[in-house]
Amino acid sequence: MAGLTRRSAAGGLGVLAAAIPAVAAAGAPQPIALSDFETVIEGLKAPEGVAADRAGVVYVSSQESACVIIAPDGTKRRIGPPGASNGVARGIRGANGCCFDRGERHLYVAQTPAGNVLRMRRLGRGRFGPPEPYGPVLGAVMADADIAGIRAQIAAGDRDLGYADGLAFDIAGNLWVTLPFANRIVAITPDRRVVSIVSDPQGRLMDMPTNLAFGGPDLRDLYIVSRLGGNVIRARSPIAGLPLAGQQSARSRGPLGTSS
Repeated sequence: MAGLTRRSAAGGLGVLAAAIPAVAAAGAPQPIALSDFETVIEGLKAPEGVAADRAGVVYVSSQESACVIIAPDGTKRRIGPPGASNGVARGIRGANGCCFDRGERHLYVAQTPAGNVLRMRRLGRGRFGPPEPYGPVLGAVMADADIAGIRAQIAAGDRDLGYADGLAFDIAGNLWVTLPFANRIVAITPDRRVVSIVSDPQGRLMDMPTNLAFGGPDLRDLYIVSRLGGNVIRARSPIAGLPLAGQQSARSRGPLGTSS
């Protein structure tokens, strides 16, 4: 990883350490200091979604490309033309980020305008039960708010905004949620408590976080997309992320599914 640089919240520039001490693999979520994050890539145009694999490759969607692929050494390449899709789910207002739990028994969806998360039980054959709230409303929301109204709230100094966006589970069953207009990441515990993970009210390093993903060999590298900042930041998580479907068998294979 020689040559890969980082920028911390303090503004320092240095070489990314090749080895990072191991931390606890499971347990209750704990706050992460903003200074522990580093910038992985800058200069993206309105980045949105992010995913990371065990080989350390990061995939970011943005308006300028279907996908930006960032290699572990920091090099990047863009593939595909820009594009967008819209969908409407019955009983859900403004569906955004989504993910399954460990047993894939429920689908979880961020209901952005309502500032909460919903879940639907899988019934088989592609069918789902009715959506139900999962955890509390995550902050202040305005009925039928538009971007102009939300920006007015922010200009008035209100950063306790609950418009949920990206979702990801960790292996302990905590659901991590990005709150882009609050510049905050929270986690909903299995008993439905809300724990604040990291907050950057001034947008020094994390400005409008829209999505997050766990990556690295131990799935304890936390990546967060910062839409207005045009960057992706990374820190070590005290808890490993829940392996995605394609990562379940990755332990016995090399990068991109090749035999190791």
